[in-house]
Amino acid sequence: MTNIGFDARCLRVGLEDWCLEHFAHPWDLERFTWPAHRSACISEVLFVHMGQHGVPGRYLCGDVWVPFPHCNVKRCRVAGVAFALFELTEYEAAPRAAVEMYRLQGLSRSLAEVDPEGSERASLQARRLRDHLQSSTLRVSPTGGRPSQPLAKAIAQHLFRGGFKQADVAKFMGTTSEAIRKRCADGDWRTIAPYEEDAGGGGFPSLQSAQA
Repeated sequence: MTNIGFDARCLRVGLEDWCLEHFAHPWDLERFTWPAHRSACISEVLFVHMGQHGVPGRYLCGDVWVPFPHCNVKRCRVAGVAFALFELTEYEAAPRAAVEMYRLQGLSRSLAEVDPEGSERASLQARRLRDHLQSSTLRVSPTGGRPSQPLAKAIAQHLFRGGFKQADVAKFMGTTSEAIRKRCADGDWRTIAPYEEDAGGGGFPSLQSAQA
């Protein structure tokens, strides 16, 4: 079994507990029941907040253009937790995505002669899944070779850039502050980041400057 560098279940529970204490309690979600679908409820709330750190946009309300809600907190801890859990969820979904990719590849081959268009659609969907897997869970090391625990690095970096001290990140991930410092200083392993950071906004520390 792959050593990802932390206990995924403990990390998820810890981040979800932090969300419930410091951000919001998703009692009013109609799509899921509480507490049977605790993770799904919290993910739903955090996904909405992730959108508030996306590209600014507007929608037409009657005759007036109204801006979508946007969070103006530069180092937003809620966003750090949301993006970290997003990375973890994507990683955990990868085995199912890989099975679906192989199924679509087989379907494409079986349809090649009887339904060329259907074969091409299945092949296209399989290629999209392959590209997604390669760009996230199967990250390539910038220096070549097999990457070492890229998910642990990505999650540590999300939480640090979100405003948590490395000592706090270490508690979430069950490791030492020194280990977190190294994870944050080893290039950028995140597959997604807040728009204000990608757009060059100020107020964000470099990953190499992690401080206790």
